[in-house]
Amino acid sequence: GIDFGLEGRNLIDAQNVFHRMEQRTLRAAFKFYCDKDLEGAHEALPDTLATVEVFLAQLERYKDKTVLDSRGETVGPVPSDMEELGTFCKMRNNADLMGRLVYDDDGHVVFQFGKHSGKRVKEVLDRDPGYFGWMMQGDFPRYTKRILQKVKDGEL
Repeated sequence: GIDFGLEGRNLIDAQNVFHRMEQRTLRAAFKFYCDKDLEGAHEALPDTLATVEVFLAQLERYKDKTVLDSRGETVGPVPSDMEELGTFCKMRNNADLMGRLVYDDDGHVVFQFGKHSGKRVKEVLDRDPGYFGWMMQGDFPRYTKRILQKVKDGEL
């Protein structure tokens, strides 16, 4: 390989430009889908109303549209039936609401973040009991902690 030094060089990253300029926020979604500026952002009622409006605009925009995802698979159109929509929105087999814990192909709960990403939770907790304590004391949602406890107790 080539020893490539970074000193004195500017690193240009098109993905960084995209992520900085095309924000993935409710405000940006409201502007994109509804062509309106979001007033009162981060207040419960305006955020809720904007979310509903964005969702309805998404249903309309994508009702007849298909796209290729990152794996080259066809996705869409977005269904309007609640059960089909629930399946459509399930990006991966989440065990918790945040997607920090997911089910693998064998139905085992797996970490989806951090140093144990991709590892089965039960195996990590058996080898590193301190990790359980760290997560339970950490800034993780209550639901994530509940799933973690169930795995530890052998309920999942």
